[in-house]
Amino acid sequence: MGALASSNFCTNIGNLLHGYQLCAGTEGKSPNATAIVTNSMTYFQDFLSSGGQSTDVLQVTLHQIRAFTLHLQQKRCFSNHRLNHVQDRGLSGYTINCYLRSLRIFFSWLVSEEIIQDNPFEKVKIPKPEPSSKQPDIADRMLGPMADMAGKQMANMFGKMFGFNLDEQANGGQPQVPSGWEYEDKGGAEQ
Repeated sequence: MGALASSNFCTNIGNLLHGYQLCAGTEGKSPNATAIVTNSMTYFQDFLSSGGQSTDVLQVTLHQIRAFTLHLQQKRCFSNHRLNHVQDRGLSGYTINCYLRSLRIFFSWLVSEEIIQDNPFEKVKIPKPEPSSKQPDIADRMLGPMADMAGKQMANMFGKMFGFNLDEQANGGQPQVPSGWEYEDKGGAEQ
């Protein structure tokens, strides 16, 4: 990695986080988004330190980022948490994805600020989270039909404003549209 920063400039992650926070604040990034990047980088810094590795951004390698990814994939949910007990399940794919995207944001900022030349994340493929197989909960089951009904009511109000009726039951199975407008039946019963 080539450094563009002067040799007197401290390039440790901890020292650079304040600069990132300052830039993110002046660019109008949300405090929550900035906190996510800061917390993710702090966690990465702790990971490097615990392994006796340098936290100097000029020395971060592709191998270290991949090792951190593997660490996240093997980590138990709530391990090292001061309030919650460790759970049997691992971190979700979405959590891992968020950590890695946050690191990518920080290293992209380092390149844009000319602190580093080469972004070690250029060759990192961030794993995509697996789609959730969560069953709809009681709220989803109860609100789903209500949301469908509210959508139909909104469509009918819109139709009345423009002079047509989308209520298919009132029109023999076809929505009523003004003359001159075309209606395409998308998958209804054949006539």
